[in-house]
Amino acid sequence: MDKEGDTAGAVESFTMALKGSPPNPALHFLRGSARLKIDDAAGAAQDFEEGLKLDPENEPLKVLLRAAQEKLNQASIKK
Repeated sequence: MDKEGDTAGAVESFTMALKGSPPNPALHFLRGSARLKIDDAAGAAQDFEEGLKLDPENEPLKVLLRAAQEKLNQASIKK
C-alpha cells in the first residue's frame, strides 16, 4: 500500500475510534493531522475545531488549525 493509502486508512481508523469513544481531543488531533497529509484541509480544520471545543487551551490544535486554514486560503486564491 502506498503512503497516501496508509494515511487514508488512518483517517478511517480515527473516524471509527471517534464514533466508538467518549469525546477525545487527541483523536481529533490525529485525524486532522492525517487529513492534512492527504490534502483535506477542510476536513482537517473541522477536526481541529472540534478538538478545540473539547480542549480550548490545546496549543498544538491551535497551530494545526491555523495551518489548515492557511492551506484553505491558498487553495481559494489559486482558484
